[in-house]
Amino acid sequence: MKIGLLQEGDLTGTDQATRYHDLVEEVKLADRLGFSTWGTSEQHFSPPRFSVAAPEVLYAAIAPRPSGSSSARWPR
Repeated sequence: MKIGLLQEGDLTGTDQATRYHDLVEEVKLADRLGFSTWGTSEQHFSPPRFSVAAPEVLYAAIAPRPSGSSSARWPR
């Protein structure tokens, strides 16, 4: 069975900079735990609750990170 992780970048109780940093850390943890995929939803016109209006910017920060699971399909 393959299990993936989809996140929305919810800002409840935090700010955007902290949430982006946390998302990168969560991707590294998901990789170590063996999740097969990871992704985000794209949120427009829904401030201030969600932080991922341009996923490609977040994916650029995350893409070079995963190294634990060779079969993982990470955003690139």
